Amino acid sequence: MGKTHWIFIALFLVLLFSIVFSGLYAAQTNTATIEMRHPARSEPVLDYAVIRTSLILTTSYVDTSYVDISGAAQLGIFFDITQGSLTSFEYKLWWSPNGVDWFCEVTESVSCGAITLNVDYYTMALTGDVKFHTLCPFRATYFKLQVKGTGTVTGNLCEIKINALYN
Repeated sequence: MGKTHWIFIALFLVLLFSIVFSGLYAAQTNTATIEMRHPARSEPVLDYAVIRTSLILTTSYVDTSYVDISGAAQLGIFFDITQGSLTSFEYKLWWSPNGVDWFCEVTESVSCGAITLNVDYYTMALTGDVKFHTLCPFRATYFKLQVKGTGTVTGNLCEIKINALYN
């Protein structure tokens, strides 16, 4: 065997080695990326966002900002309301797969075999300033609320924050 023959064998082995290990490296890189997005930790990961700054409520529903919550397991919604002259506070939950088409929550009621769908809205009677928190399960990629006040809309404020829980 000549010297040229050994060079070809060496080049062939280098090529084979680079093909095998480049595949292993790519697999390790993808795994690292996934681990960076979802770190393996014993405690859950929380993301926090203000979806409505402290603004006056009106008697018509107003949209909050929407937020991308893809991958969230559960949402915590934090309300901070200054009553002013309001008698109650109302809100609706909205979900979207794409940030354009929005879907509200509904409840079914059955009477004599007829099923009626009603848009879900949540009402809290106000007797003073209030801060409260509620949990809701994840339903889609994007999330927003619609909020309004009832009664006289003088001197009230409403701020809303969310925490998205990622497991």
